[in-house]
Formats: sequence, structure tokens, C-alpha cells
Amino acid sequence: MLLNLIYNLKHAFILTFLKPIRHGRASRAEFWYANMASVICTFIGYIILKIADNQGFIVYYITLGMTMVMSIYAYFCGIMLLRRRVHDYGRSFLFIIIIYIAIWFLNFLISTVITTVSLTLLSGSFLTFLISNAIYYGLFGIKKGDKHYNKYGLSPYNNVNFRPLISKSGT
Repeated sequence: MLLNLIYNLKHAFILTFLKPIRHGRASRAEFWYANMASVICTFIGYIILKIADNQGFIVYYITLGMTMVMSIYAYFCGIMLLRRRVHDYGRSFLFIIIIYIAIWFLNFLISTVITTVSLTLLSGSFLTFLISNAIYYGLFGIKKGDKHYNKYGLSPYNNVNFRPLISKSGT
């Protein structure tokens, strides 16, 4: 089970971050494993940044600059993954843009309510974070894609790219 998890994370990392511009569709498994790989890479980057903080001013800012460049690249790769993910259920990239505009508008409304009701900024930011992530993972990570060919290509479910963590026999 652990070896399959490591294989799946490595495979998702390669598909998402080393080959981000691809055509076709992304399965839910690719979406979830890529997000897990992204969290692991972020955690490792945070640890490296904390270690560099103790090494001096110049080393810290060089490391911080490299971290920022990697974050921008990871954001681009995430957008490309989302593009393939919405293609899995027959939507175009325009769907992502509409969702992002809706989330930005929601953030604006919540920040307006925070200033009106005098809630703390932290509680408003946390509420915005929860709602945005619920929309993001609810729309893109849970919804099943088309089982058959659609206008964006073959079904990713026909390709066995990821190994199951639990076998059909339950062991």
C-alpha cells in the first residue's frame, strides 16, 4: 500500500509539474495525487526556507526568491491540471475562469461583510478560505468525469496510470 502511494505521488508529480502542458483529460486520482504532491513540496520548501533563515541574510533572500519562482510555476501547473480536469467532464477552460471570478466576488462580499459587522480579519480570511476550498475541491475533485470519449479526448479511466492503494481482494 505504501509503495503504491509513493508510486502514485511520484507519477502525479511527473505528470503535473514536469509535463504541465498536455492535452486531454485528468482523472480524479491525478487531481488528488497532484494536490498531495504539491502539499508535500510546499512543506519541504517551508523547511528549506526555515533552515536558510538561520544561514544569513543573503542565503535567506536567495532561497526566498527561488521559493517564489517555484510557487508561480506550481500555480501555473495547477491551472493546467484544472484545465485537464474540467475537460474530463466536458467543460472548457472558460468554466474555470467563471469559477475564479465567482470566488473573487465571494471574497469581496465576505470582506465587505467583515468591515460592516466588525468581525476580525482572521475569521473572515478563514471563512473565505473554507468556502473557496469547498467550491474548489467540491467541483474539481469530487465530481466524476465522463466514462467515455468526449470532445477533449479519451477517458483517463481507460488508462491505468495510478495503482490502487487497496486491492480488490481487500488486502
